[in-house]
Amino acid sequence: SYSFCTLLRTPREHDIMTELEGHSAVWYRSAIYVFGGKDKRERYSNDVWRVEVTGGRATWVPVATQGERPEPVAYHAAVLWRDRFMLVVGGVGDSAWFNPRLVHVLDLEDM
Repeated sequence: SYSFCTLLRTPREHDIMTELEGHSAVWYRSAIYVFGGKDKRERYSNDVWRVEVTGGRATWVPVATQGERPEPVAYHAAVLWRDRFMLVVGGVGDSAWFNPRLVHVLDLEDM
C-alpha cells in the first residue's frame, strides 16, 4: 500500500504506486477504486488500486483481481453500475485504441 498524510504531505511507500495519468476511478463503499493509466515512461497499466481515506490520510492498496484482466489502458472511462460493478470502456494502450463496444466488468463486492 501507499499512504499520504494530507496534513504533513509526507508519503510512505509500501508497495509502490506509480504516478499515473489517464486513469479512471469510481467511489464504492467509502473507498476510491482506481484502474489503469499511463506512467511517466509511457507504460500503460491494468492495475487496480483501492484508496482508503481516513483521518486525513489516504492509503493506496493494490487490489488482487480474478479472471482475465483487460489489456493495460489509459484515457478510458469508468462508471459504477448497480452500486456494485466498475464498468471500464474505451481508451488507448500499446495496441492503439480499444474497441468502444468492449466493456470490462469488475465486481467490487468480491474485493
